[in-house]
Amino acid sequence: TKVGNHLAYEVRWAGLDDPKQNTVEPISKLKAMGLDKVIIACDERIAAKAAGLDQRPLTRREIVRHCEAFGIDEEMCCNRQIRGFSAGQKVRLSLAAIFWTKPHFIALDEPTNYLDVETVDALGKALTSFRGGIIMIEPKSDFVERICNERWQIEDGKMKVEKLNNGVKRQA
Repeated sequence: TKVGNHLAYEVRWAGLDDPKQNTVEPISKLKAMGLDKVIIACDERIAAKAAGLDQRPLTRREIVRHCEAFGIDEEMCCNRQIRGFSAGQKVRLSLAAIFWTKPHFIALDEPTNYLDVETVDALGKALTSFRGGIIMIEPKSDFVERICNERWQIEDGKMKVEKLNNGVKRQA
């Protein structure tokens, strides 16, 4: 909220459960109270809601269902620490995180690193069916040709765009 030309936030005070007891306080007062991190968290929640990122329920069931689509079972998702994951499992978890917000565009840097053949195949199918845009840095040309319609190659400070005649018709 704006009060005059200053930002203000509605505050629900501890011990005061009635919403009528909430007050609107200027950001300067909240910062003076040492609530900088709370303000940032509030702003991030408001921005996520405005972008529609709060549409997905943040429940155990939803998280497990999403991670299972990337080869991370419920036990691994909920009961193991990430430092105990293999390199391939960490990549799969990263991919699950990338797709959590249902993006329109993704950027991938060597996504096939540390993946076994079966997971590379699953990733290829997922990227082929992804309806958004993809930009990818990938040294394996066979994987690139399977997924992409174009290859952009940068050498000596110049970019060369090559249309790939591979039958891949990715369209957003």
